[in-house]
Amino acid sequence: ALLIRGFEAEAFVIPTGSMAPTLRGRHKDILCEECQYEYAVGASLQTQATHGEVIKTICPICANPQKLEFNKGRDASFSGDRILVNKFAFDPLGKPERFDVIVFKNPNDAKQNYIKRLVGLPGESLIIHRGDVFVRPLGQSGNYSIARKPPRKMRTLLQIVDDTKHVSPTLQKAGMPPRWQPDPQSAWQANDTSQEFTATVANDESWLRFGNYIPSYYQWMSLQENRTKGLASLRPSLISDTYAYNAYLTSRAILPERPNPGGYSSSFDFFDRVRGKNWVGDLAVETKVQVHSDTGIYSLDLVEGGWHFRCDIDVASGITTMRIFQPAGQPGEFLESDTVSAKTTMQGKGTYKLLFSNVDSELRLWVNGKLVSFDSSTAYSRDANNNEFSQVLRPFYGGPDNPGDAQPVNIGASGLAAHLSHIKVYRDVYYVATDKKGQDPSKGDYTIAAGHERLDRLFTNPELWAQDPLFDHMKIAQFDLQDFDDDSLDQFFPMGDNSPHSLDARLWPDHFVEGQFLIGEAVFIYYPHPWHLKLPGENFTTLPLLVYPKFSRMGVI
Repeated sequence: ALLIRGFEAEAFVIPTGSMAPTLRGRHKDILCEECQYEYAVGASLQTQATHGEVIKTICPICANPQKLEFNKGRDASFSGDRILVNKFAFDPLGKPERFDVIVFKNPNDAKQNYIKRLVGLPGESLIIHRGDVFVRPLGQSGNYSIARKPPRKMRTLLQIVDDTKHVSPTLQKAGMPPRWQPDPQSAWQANDTSQEFTATVANDESWLRFGNYIPSYYQWMSLQENRTKGLASLRPSLISDTYAYNAYLTSRAILPERPNPGGYSSSFDFFDRVRGKNWVGDLAVETKVQVHSDTGIYSLDLVEGGWHFRCDIDVASGITTMRIFQPAGQPGEFLESDTVSAKTTMQGKGTYKLLFSNVDSELRLWVNGKLVSFDSSTAYSRDANNNEFSQVLRPFYGGPDNPGDAQPVNIGASGLAAHLSHIKVYRDVYYVATDKKGQDPSKGDYTIAAGHERLDRLFTNPELWAQDPLFDHMKIAQFDLQDFDDDSLDQFFPMGDNSPHSLDARLWPDHFVEGQFLIGEAVFIYYPHPWHLKLPGENFTTLPLLVYPKFSRMGVI
């Protein structure tokens, strides 16, 4: 056991939420009372007397502010994930790769172990801007290239925005617009709860469109008091880097039940934790579709900055074609061609599960869990010189006929009979451009003041997107990493997946960890927190000695 622990593999317990939701520290597992969605919320701060217990959380799907009885049942706090670390992953068998999850000694305290995701490699100049990472060889001139995540790791980093299996009946009764709506005279028809959709055969393209409708904290409070004013006229919001893991209120926070300027401490600003500060344009959509016809076109469309990234699947042949359209409708280009195509297994009648993503300026498609290989690169650049970093990207709105980022996800059908039963919308991880000790990455990625009231107003008013200067004042953080002949001195740049609440290389004095402090690669969650066996009955009564691990959390990292 000592030999294995010293040289091959070692077990670690995740202490904090800096890698959430990929890896969880001390946390609570919450079941939303409204939409029945299960999510985790951080509880690491409960170990600090100045914060107190977590007493309220926000659901990432319906935004329901749920009160907790922290000392009862499954509202209790649980320990962090237990993971296995492969100590042979790097030396002498190999070298760390970008986006690996690594364990290393804290450069400022060698007695403390850290776990982060490796983002920057030795010999690189690295830039964080608008949520993405750009790199080029250190000491060279020329364009920075976007650092694209490998497919499996990209999927790991996707974070939930919406799930049609989880709809709040309270919001529906209050008249909030459904997030998924068919166009007028569309071949798509929604069921009574707008959770499932059926398309009948029609020659013209028909579209089902997603709007990110989110009730505010105070609108939910009004609903709890049986007042529903304002929900019917709710406008969709831009998708932001919201983390359910961070959206909680502690018992020692000072927060009024109604707006009271200056009445709560900025250290415990609940509003700052509820909503993300930064617009995320890198999205993905997952659908489960049952095709009832032998012919027709099934389309998936993702919008970023007004650009449409479209995937059309001909179910008669299984041929998939990807295309790009600029905001005014002109065709865009991939790096190697105008369009790309591939043969897929989505052919004829049947049930298919698809995932279509636009992440890191590259399109990807999975059919029934298998990544589709296209005839040429599906990467693209909006810039003629292939310099994505130089682009000033802002959300686009061209009016009701060209809503752009107000409807960022769309599902189409042409000549197709089909049934949709489960749709999920995801966003990519957003890395905040912070580069100085003392900066707070949870305050947003802007160089000018941007409080939650201004951001809420901007994100829900498309008419402001083209004129508000906020999107022109985005931080840029640059880090240079040295590559030495002595590998033990090589400099690596790690960051946490929970970027707004991660104390990582961005905030260290030297901004890197040397190769000699690397321990290994985190490979497996072998024991998540245990569940207590629940006794029958309405009340949550448990048998303390009978526990079992949460099997759904076990697996490869």
